Amino acid sequence: MSLAEKSAQRIRNGTIVLLLWTLFGLISSGHFFVREDGPNTGAFFGDLASHILLFYWAWAALTPIVVRIVGQGRAWREWRGIVVAAPVLVLLHGMLYLGLERLTGVEPHASISPSELLNYVMRHAGGDVATLGVLVGSRLLFVAVRRAREREVAAAELQTRLARADLELLRWQLHPHFLFNALNTVSTLILRGANADAEDAIARMSRYLRTALDQRADTLVTVEEELVVVRQYVAIEMLRFGEGLDVTTTVNDDALAARIPSLLLQPLVENAIHHGSARGVIFVSGSTAGGRLQLRVANPGDAPVIGNEGFGLGYVRQRLRHFYGDDASLSLASVSGETVVTLEMPCGVA
Repeated sequence: MSLAEKSAQRIRNGTIVLLLWTLFGLISSGHFFVREDGPNTGAFFGDLASHILLFYWAWAALTPIVVRIVGQGRAWREWRGIVVAAPVLVLLHGMLYLGLERLTGVEPHASISPSELLNYVMRHAGGDVATLGVLVGSRLLFVAVRRAREREVAAAELQTRLARADLELLRWQLHPHFLFNALNTVSTLILRGANADAEDAIARMSRYLRTALDQRADTLVTVEEELVVVRQYVAIEMLRFGEGLDVTTTVNDDALAARIPSLLLQPLVENAIHHGSARGVIFVSGSTAGGRLQLRVANPGDAPVIGNEGFGLGYVRQRLRHFYGDDASLSLASVSGETVVTLEMPCGVA
């Protein structure tokens, strides 16, 4: 923060303190005026308010000193400083109050002589100590509220970092899993003597990994962008299984524009390929309705037994839980000889 910004902040803080003490003085003036039965006792509100406002304006001038002495209210030396400073502050307040009375003409004959100060202390020491107590208590309350807010912010930041770390861990579990399967593809091609295809597979693996690694674990991408990654992956697997393997997509425009966690569909397609669809067509469909997005991945073959779903489905379940909690679901079913995985989640979450 620059010197000019610090000065502007001090002016703002000083103005707020003065306004608060003025408001408190006016409320006190009204209280005393009503208590004294107002005009019936000859008490004129303006005269009464002028004395009370000067009294609290003097405290407004001392407030920064009290705040500095109180500090954070943690160490014994701060409390010792408050106790030691209390009589000094009472005397300072008396001097400021009497000086303001004379300066403003409220009490033209007021003086800051020892006898006047002693008289002031005798009449107002109790009120000054009470006011000082209110100031100290207000400062400590402010510090306590600020600490609580800082702890809440720190806890929220920690929670965010832990969630991001969990997501990163999931992602780094996915990449070795992909590499293991992809390298099996390269190995199969080499054993067949299809060295050109193996070289092509390595190049496609590089492009796929570059895309996947560029995306942060907590990134949301459009369904259309996610399908690009899916096609990159399928292109690698097609070198191993041939042209009989394909992915057909039927996704409407609203669903294509919807945002989902990155690398959500690829593990499902990978799972489909390695559970019976290596020589079939995988169908990916998507639609939106009522603010919800529904995505389906279907492939020929029976669904794996619940509880023995393997890495891909478990990974996707955890991703959904991290991003949406209980507001998203993954269901697995066998329908007319096909395995259908259905994802449902909020549509367009940014």
